[in-house]
Amino acid sequence: MGRVAGTRDVVEDHLSGLEQLYGAFPVNQTTVTLPHEQFERVGEDRDSQLVDAYVEVHDEDERVLHVETSGTMELPGRTVDLDRSIEQQLREAVREDTGVEFTVEGIESATIAGVRDEDDPDAETLYHLVVVFEGQYESGEVDGGAHWERERNEIAALLA
Repeated sequence: MGRVAGTRDVVEDHLSGLEQLYGAFPVNQTTVTLPHEQFERVGEDRDSQLVDAYVEVHDEDERVLHVETSGTMELPGRTVDLDRSIEQQLREAVREDTGVEFTVEGIESATIAGVRDEDDPDAETLYHLVVVFEGQYESGEVDGGAHWERERNEIAALLA
């Protein structure tokens, strides 16, 4: 199986598994075109890093937990290891990055991102899955550059 077929299959398998666990949720699709050198780096990274997971954690006042990343406020999350539970890794990441524990209530949305080679239009598309979970605050004091915000800010540059 080639790299492209592998990324597509892994993304489809994870998406199906998430739908079985959490029920139906919106699935979007987008395509990003990168110069050849960046496309190749993405292909190398994607061999083990095909899924990014984020969570929109709400507190009792309906504020949303954000972390400061490169000067912008984003939802907490990270690229996950395909050999472990996405939900468990997301819980660990949020605890480490923010000090907050939360309960997963479902999935807000998923985006299948196709990555194309700008310099080789005949090259096949690589695939990546970005999942945004819904969560409810359980416990913990916010730390590590995390803040509660009234509105959710968009996740910036997911594939950069």
